[in-house]
Amino acid sequence: MVKNQTILITGCSADGIGAVLALTLAKQHHRIFATARDTSKIPFELRSLPNVSVTTLDVSSKKSVAEAAKAVEEAGHCLDVLLLTGTYASSKAAINSISETLRLELPPFGVSVMTILLSTVATLFHANELIPELPETSYYVKILETITKWAKNELGPKGGSTQELVSSILPDIVASNRNGMDMMMSQDQGLDELAKA
Repeated sequence: MVKNQTILITGCSADGIGAVLALTLAKQHHRIFATARDTSKIPFELRSLPNVSVTTLDVSSKKSVAEAAKAVEEAGHCLDVLLLTGTYASSKAAINSISETLRLELPPFGVSVMTILLSTVATLFHANELIPELPETSYYVKILETITKWAKNELGPKGGSTQELVSSILPDIVASNRNGMDMMMSQDQGLDELAKA
C-alpha cells in the first residue's frame, strides 16, 4: 500500500460511505480532504483529526468545485486519489460513462481510473427521501407501494455495513497503478416489478 497519499472524498456526511472511507483512510495516515455540501454533517470524529481538512463541495456548482480545488492547492497538496461517493441512478451512470473514457485517455499522464459500482449498503441514504405522489393516470401507480417501500428502505436487500464495504474495497483504492472496473451488483433492485405491472 502506498503511504501518505492525499485523497479528496465527496459525500462525507455522517453514516455514509464517504465518511467511513475518509475516517478509515485518515487513520491510516493519509491526508484527507473530506467534503460535503453541508460540512456541519461531517462527523466530529473525522473533522477533529489533524490530517483531515473539511471543505464545502457541491459538485453541481462550478464555483464550489473551483473553491475546493483552490483549498487543496493552497494547503500545498496535489491529489493522489479522488473518490466520488454519493452518486445514484442517472448520476451514477454518468460517472461510470465518463470514467470509461478517462480510463482510456489518462494513463499517458500517470492517472489511473477505477470505478466501483455498488449494490445495497446499509447507510442513512434514504433518511431524507421524499415519498412520491403520483397522479391516478400515472403508469407507475400500479407499483406505488413498491416504490414507497424502496424509498423508505423497507424493501430489498439491506446490504452490508459501510465498514464491511470499505474494508473490502480499500486495498484497491490506495493501490498504485490500479486501473480497471469492479462491479458489485445484486438482483431484485425493483425494475423487475415495473415489468410485472
